[in-house]
Amino acid sequence: MPPNRLTIRKEYRDGQVLTEAILDNMLADITSYNNATNINNLNQLLLDGWGTTNSIDNDGAQNKVNTLFEKQRATQTYTAAVIDMAAAPDADFVDVDAVNASFTFTPETAGNYRAYAAFTVRLQSTAGTAPVFFGYYRLRDITTPVNGTPESIGWNIAAVGGVQVEYTVPVLLTTVFNLTAVATTIRLQKRNVTTTNIGTHQVYVNAIGPTGLVLAVEKI
Repeated sequence: MPPNRLTIRKEYRDGQVLTEAILDNMLADITSYNNATNINNLNQLLLDGWGTTNSIDNDGAQNKVNTLFEKQRATQTYTAAVIDMAAAPDADFVDVDAVNASFTFTPETAGNYRAYAAFTVRLQSTAGTAPVFFGYYRLRDITTPVNGTPESIGWNIAAVGGVQVEYTVPVLLTTVFNLTAVATTIRLQKRNVTTTNIGTHQVYVNAIGPTGLVLAVEKI
């Protein structure tokens, strides 16, 4: 509904001398409207737009770099070299690479952020063997490990015969994290569950194409 309109009491008529009481009542109506309606509506806009993380400092200058329509987004791309993800089974999720498969950024505003990872997995069997692989990949908030349950993607391969087999599989991960306005590190993690006759397990970087590891985070 629209905001309430300002109503000022009229306690005078043409030719009447304005008394202090009349002027005080008019000022009280204006002050009450400003303190109640205007300020309440402004606070409502702040809460609806930014939750409890924004404040007004009465200087008329923009405080936030990222607005409601220009939401914060950060991207990191790694293409320098393949990242080895090992072939041995893992007891639990482990970092793929704590340096090159890791992304640190600082949210300007607390709230929900969607993290992405896009990369290509390269699996190659040892020579003359049939491979079996089953594993998972996920994104993890390292700064606040208890922050939600990371989504993961799992897949498996199985091949028969005595030839060397190679697979390249594109992977897209996405996870929503509820973050505070502090520096946050998000890492790509993996867990090898079953690895039989696997010689190569990599985040694949192709020198003749754009294949690499892309990590991104954006406010939602």
